[in-house]
Amino acid sequence: MARTSAVLVLCLMGCSAAAAQETRTVTDQTGRAVRVPARIERVVSLAPNVTEILYALGVEDRLVGVTHQCNFPPAAAAKPKVGDTLNPSLETLISLKPDLVIGTAEGNRRETIELLERAGIPLYGTHARTVADIFVSIRQLALLMGVPEAGEQVAAGLEARLARLERDLAGAPRPRVLVVIWLDPLITAGGDTFLNDVLRRAGAE
Repeated sequence: MARTSAVLVLCLMGCSAAAAQETRTVTDQTGRAVRVPARIERVVSLAPNVTEILYALGVEDRLVGVTHQCNFPPAAAAKPKVGDTLNPSLETLISLKPDLVIGTAEGNRRETIELLERAGIPLYGTHARTVADIFVSIRQLALLMGVPEAGEQVAAGLEARLARLERDLAGAPRPRVLVVIWLDPLITAGGDTFLNDVLRRAGAE
């Protein structure tokens, strides 16, 4: 309760200007309708893949905060840190006065989303269960940031590289692979998962 109250107090101190901005409504990759500023100038990333995409799109100058896990490209290490992916500091995050926070359905907790919503800070969620979903994330984040041409260039380049890899692997033996995520309890990658799709596209079973 005390933590929630502190978040709300910080919001009253730092978020009123953002609330007055012109906004638009977008749908994120989780299917949520999110109201965001018409022009996004200050972004906090809550996931390493999001940070990498924003750098690839050339909008890193608008990135005002990242997590401790965001270590690539190396320049990301110099960005202000808001804590770890699973449990960021809401107080630190709000003090950065972001227009938008970008996270992932897989790596961020529902509690974080709810606290940000109470503080009046929109969170855009990405959700990549396959390699193809990554290309969707790139294009959608590019549209969100107002740089659709950069998104198309980055995504199309990666799609072309993937197509060349698949041609090179066509007909090659497919080694059987076990990826262990955790030992106790035993958790492995398989079925409808991102890692399984990566392994399949890399020529493994």
